[in-house]
Amino acid sequence: MSIIHARRLRLASALVVAAVAAWGLMGHGEAKDDPPANGGIPVVPLRPSVQDAGRCNVCHTFGTPPESTDLQPLCRCNERTFWEQNDKHQDAYVLLGGERAKRINKLRGSDVAPEKDQDCLGCHSMVSVNLLAKTKIDDKVIAKGVSCLACHGPWNNWIDVHGTSDEETRKAWRKLDRTYKQEKFGMTDLWDPVKRTKVCASCHIGDADPDKHRLVTHDMYAGGHPPLPAFETAVFCNSLPRHWQLMNEKAREMQKAQYQWDPTELEQTKLVVAGGAAAFREAVNLLAQKAEQADKDKQVLDFALFDCAACHHDLHQPSWRQERGYNGAPGRPGPRSWSAAVMDLCNWQAAGMDKERDQKFAADLKNGVASLYQSFGRRPFGDNAEVKKTAQALVALMDDELLPKLNAPMKTDGAHESAFSKKAARELLKRLANSAAKPAAGATPDYDAARRTAWAFEAIYDDLRRAAEDSKDAEDMRLKENQAAIVAQLAKLDASLNLKLPNAGEGVADEEYKKDPDKVKEHRRAEIEDFLPQVLKATAEYTPEEFHKTFEEIVKLLP
Repeated sequence: MSIIHARRLRLASALVVAAVAAWGLMGHGEAKDDPPANGGIPVVPLRPSVQDAGRCNVCHTFGTPPESTDLQPLCRCNERTFWEQNDKHQDAYVLLGGERAKRINKLRGSDVAPEKDQDCLGCHSMVSVNLLAKTKIDDKVIAKGVSCLACHGPWNNWIDVHGTSDEETRKAWRKLDRTYKQEKFGMTDLWDPVKRTKVCASCHIGDADPDKHRLVTHDMYAGGHPPLPAFETAVFCNSLPRHWQLMNEKAREMQKAQYQWDPTELEQTKLVVAGGAAAFREAVNLLAQKAEQADKDKQVLDFALFDCAACHHDLHQPSWRQERGYNGAPGRPGPRSWSAAVMDLCNWQAAGMDKERDQKFAADLKNGVASLYQSFGRRPFGDNAEVKKTAQALVALMDDELLPKLNAPMKTDGAHESAFSKKAARELLKRLANSAAKPAAGATPDYDAARRTAWAFEAIYDDLRRAAEDSKDAEDMRLKENQAAIVAQLAKLDASLNLKLPNAGEGVADEEYKKDPDKVKEHRRAEIEDFLPQVLKATAEYTPEEFHKTFEEIVKLLP
């Protein structure tokens, strides 16, 4: 055994022993044994973790799993290293010390430093202010920004057993269902597209939970906070860039060891569609909860929840907005529309690509969205009670109808083709391109909705392209033959919509990072700062005509 591995195992064992001892000392109740079918791993009440990625480093830095285990590793074991070198989440807290953050707080009338402001820490660090008030936390932990536990689950319970050096416990843990791990141990099932999107949406869309302090308000925007863009789960995850592998990128042994894997499923396509419906659900749920609170407080909704461009747009005439028309009453802003941009795909997929069922889902969604816009236009800045009611109806539609169908458990018996198969992806891609080329009356997309649509197309196309690489199928061959032409059209969309996010998919070489890590991080932050003016310029100059024409060309190139 190498010295590094020996040190790693000693550290892991010591941490687990200390954690188990702490259960009794902290008075969290006696452990109870699960049924044998669940491995007999003790379950105790969830205990929050307030640490950085130190314990994760033990197994996720060196590139090889502990030598003592005979379990097939499920990852590359270098995730921490890749995250440290590349992921923008670690920059979140550092940005609070910059001039922009200070200016924002000054203009919004706050005398609290951004690094200590609960409204900033909610999304710029994994440590909430409420937790800071109760627990002594090392400043170094806060300064790590949005690190491992923010997404994987801030609970010691799963860390203790997931990282144990005890072979039998590791084997038992490996066999547990992912949902069970999340419910009993707090390890978020990020392979589930709906659960992953919900985690991301808490900051990237907003969270109504007042204890989380995760809402970019109009005061923040007025002070200079960058506008939150439309959100597409697959594209944003790929643009970190990813420190994990997609299932089809893993070795065959890893794929088989996952237990819950369908080789016919296109993972990114499912993430776009199921994640798209989940993002819409989170957006309308935020409206419902904030409207309820505003109604109690006898206030109007925060202006940040309205369509920004309803007030902040050019005054050109003729205008594409005038030609498109408006869903609500003239002069009364409605909600942002981008979250519904791919709901046509979600309806079609949830209906099993059955035309009659699709029409029902589409009608239910259309009527629900129309009611939501009416509640916004009933009086200036919306009727809070009606906004709550209509938004809750859309949440129920998502929870009861669409999401269960889009995120149904996969069948891994080898006898069934996935609902997100290559054939399904082709249909979804064509449907998305056709609706973008010729949208329905009144559905002309604004900048954010167009960007959201283009991102979804990119992700599904890339998924389908990879799946077609070794195929001789006629449709796959046509897709490959037209690859250069399709990529050229996507480049046009990128030029007008700024589709490529800063550092998107560009990993930093080990040698470059080791030579000067601070320089690498400063360059990354500078790129992010420089990107904002580009997006604002593109938003101001956007017209949908080029967007439609580009997709008309893409439609001709698809099989």
